[in-house]
Amino acid sequence: MGIDRYERLLALMAQARISFCLDTPEAIRAASDFFAARGRQAEVLLEVDTGFGRTGVRWDDARRWWTAPD
Repeated sequence: MGIDRYERLLALMAQARISFCLDTPEAIRAASDFFAARGRQAEVLLEVDTGFGRTGVRWDDARRWWTAPD
């Protein structure tokens, strides 16, 4: 996802409850930075690779890059 898509999602969030999927730590950080800078929270679904190597963050890798907000 890029800034253009985040801008469209931000506009839609004023009209409806929006959630979207992300599948890499970099995408999660980018979305977090974008929405936080605008004082908004986004509902994000994290895609997790459960061991088949298809898509998402590896299930056993999550603790290495994710820290929960305070």
